[in-house]
Amino acid sequence: MKLKLITRSIGIGLMVASSSYILADTHRNWSQQLQQRLAESPQWQQLGSQVIAAEAELTAAQQPVYNPEIELSYEAKNERAYQATLSQTIDLFDKRDTRSQIATLQKQITKLEQQQSENQITASALTLLLETRRAKALLSLADDQLKISQRLIKLTQQRLYAGDATQIDLDIVKLSLSEALQTKASAQQSLHNYQAEQTVLLGDLIPTLPQPLPYTLPKQPDFTQLSQQHLAVRTYGVRTQQAQLKVQQSVKESKAEPTLGLGFGQDGDDDVIALSISFPLNIRNSYSAEVDAANARAKTSDLALAQVRLDTETALERSWSSLKQQQSLQQIWQKPGQRSLVQLNRQLEKLWKLGELTTTNYLQNLQQLNQALAADINLNTESDIRLIDWLSISNQLQDWLDQQ
Repeated sequence: MKLKLITRSIGIGLMVASSSYILADTHRNWSQQLQQRLAESPQWQQLGSQVIAAEAELTAAQQPVYNPEIELSYEAKNERAYQATLSQTIDLFDKRDTRSQIATLQKQITKLEQQQSENQITASALTLLLETRRAKALLSLADDQLKISQRLIKLTQQRLYAGDATQIDLDIVKLSLSEALQTKASAQQSLHNYQAEQTVLLGDLIPTLPQPLPYTLPKQPDFTQLSQQHLAVRTYGVRTQQAQLKVQQSVKESKAEPTLGLGFGQDGDDDVIALSISFPLNIRNSYSAEVDAANARAKTSDLALAQVRLDTETALERSWSSLKQQQSLQQIWQKPGQRSLVQLNRQLEKLWKLGELTTTNYLQNLQQLNQALAADINLNTESDIRLIDWLSISNQLQDWLDQQ
């Protein structure tokens, strides 16, 4: 008997432990779920393939610029003659090193662009999840409004039969019902659109985001320093280095390089050893136009870098200001409480039935409550969206996700 009790206790303990494990797995870190699903998406995989291509281009650039050439000649005359010549163009100005440096910088650019695109995809996914959550909350609010309007129609009809209401009251309530129907239809369509976008990006994954998103505002940040760390600025910085190297490459490509040849053969009964050297004559085309074009592109790259720095710093200041403003609005916002519209409506309905509120005043108060609840939903969502925008543009989004 004691053995059976022990066995049963162990079984119950295992069931509880198993249930706890399943629950923990179900509520597994939402940021890990999101990042794992995004890493499996076609957009993410495409970014990885671009890095692989850049690595292959670097390997190709590190190969010798010129291959050796072999030439065979044969002459049949009074005395037979033949010759085999092996020639090799010399990379005198180390073009391979310049090409390798350019390819190395291109690999860095590709990786930075990959990080920037991943950052944008992650920010878009988070914003989409927040918009979907807002659409669900607004649809729930619209559904409550519709239920209240439908109930109000029945109550007004009963009061009309009892002589406590007029036809005008009923007409006003019917207009309220029409508005509630239109609001719900619009909310349903909005939710459907966001869910369709979410399915394309995340499939069936619906991570439960905390509400509100956890984040502590730091002191006034150094926007100049943050702009230097921005992925777009870093990318343009590497592009500028690459443009300067391409100027050097154009200069090297414009210079003629010699080709050395060594031949062995026979002319009749005589053995032949031949040495040769040749230079291309850059007369008809001196390649100076290519050098001028490379210099112009380098100057354009410098100007683009300066503009991107300025734009990024301005965008950082704007995003920070918008986030602080939104959070300030939340602090001064007088929330209507955690009760639903149905719960808040009960007191209004009671006063309306007692005749202390006219139908028009009742509907006006109900509409104000509805707007207050909708404002609460929108303020919370906008605050979270501004936070994601700030984390994304300040290059902190990935670190923030890793901390969740």
